[in-house]
Amino acid sequence: GVPEGTQRLLLGDVELRSCSPLAPLMAEGGLDLALVRRTPVQVVFLNRVGQEGMLLSKAPPEVRADRDIVLAAVRQNGAALRYASEELKGDREVVLAALDQTSQAMDFAAPELHSDRDVVLAAVSIDGMKLIRAAP
Repeated sequence: GVPEGTQRLLLGDVELRSCSPLAPLMAEGGLDLALVRRTPVQVVFLNRVGQEGMLLSKAPPEVRADRDIVLAAVRQNGAALRYASEELKGDREVVLAALDQTSQAMDFAAPELHSDRDVVLAAVSIDGMKLIRAAP
């Protein structure tokens, strides 16, 4: 079999998570599922950033764009958001995970999230000065 850490399950272009229920999707008809293997480099970073999130700074672009790897990195060190792909800097869940670690993550979040109520509240709950960066 394919080791769990090296695979991703996609429904169309959306990655399914371990908690994604398939039953409602199956009720709608056939499923277009694809099992995609991570590269060896992605697997190495996935295993290491959970211990040292800032290793993301040394990662190649395909690693910085891998949502699972970036989530593991920012959960360990929220400032690692600085090295995420632009797309993931705009991913609400990724930014909130980074803000759980440090309000500094707000400095690296995509501008459109500066007006997201939950994102702003998460930042100011750690550092009230982050309210200055919030969009009106």
